[in-house]
Amino acid sequence: MPVWKVSVQHSGLTLQKFLKEHLDPSISAKKIKRSLDAGKCSINGRTERFASSLVGTGDRVAIEELEETKTAVKLSTTQILYSDADVLAYNKPAGITSDNPLITDVLNKQFGPVILLHRLDKQTSGVLLFARNEITARDIEILFKQRAVKKTYYAIVDGVPKKTEGKISDFLGKLHAYQGQTLWGSVSKEQGLPAVTAWNRKKVGKGASLLTCFPETGRTHQIRIHLSDIGHPILGDHQYGRQFNCSYKAPRILLHAFAVEFCYKTNIIVTAPLPADFLEAMKVLKLDG
Repeated sequence: MPVWKVSVQHSGLTLQKFLKEHLDPSISAKKIKRSLDAGKCSINGRTERFASSLVGTGDRVAIEELEETKTAVKLSTTQILYSDADVLAYNKPAGITSDNPLITDVLNKQFGPVILLHRLDKQTSGVLLFARNEITARDIEILFKQRAVKKTYYAIVDGVPKKTEGKISDFLGKLHAYQGQTLWGSVSKEQGLPAVTAWNRKKVGKGASLLTCFPETGRTHQIRIHLSDIGHPILGDHQYGRQFNCSYKAPRILLHAFAVEFCYKTNIIVTAPLPADFLEAMKVLKLDG
């Protein structure tokens, strides 16, 4: 593993530029960024994922490997969790966006055109809803606005909340953008939209806890922000949790959309089984007992 000590000459460079100057010229900026995203780089022994971070004289910069191993995301009709004449529910794997054509292609081949009803973050797995016609799409959109769609998420978070349950209510809006990403957070009532997340502590393990979360609203990154704000960021979420006490290296943001419940012509309850990476984390962190 290459390790460099930052000289006075290179002090003040961004981590991206420093690595580019010290690595083989054939290594692309994209490969360096992928390695940073995968947590393969450290400054003074602390993992650093932000390419824009500045290095200083005497810092020790280390990088493990230049390209994370890519796992092909397999999509098939076996991941359909529920279907009727109006609604489809799909078990979205982590690592793929909600509007990825691969998902709609799978569904369109069997059911005809479908309409995405809501979104999950790219790294979030679990229940994703689609409508099979425009009328259903409009009707369920109203249910979402009326907060009549009950959502249940599982999250593995850093540390152990002192309380066994709680509810977080604030207003969320855009704070700023960096490296092509938008950072959201708590803002004034005039600047943001209301956001409410209830949660309870389900299990306590080795430096981490399993929480059940019930978001009453659906703001961007809502659960991630709220859990970080109470001092327990989701493991793997390096956008809203820069520091973690738990030593477990999460392969992604450990957030799973476990269940969705709503009434549309009949009461519909859809659940998505926990994926392998989530179960593995629970096992390692002693949260599966």
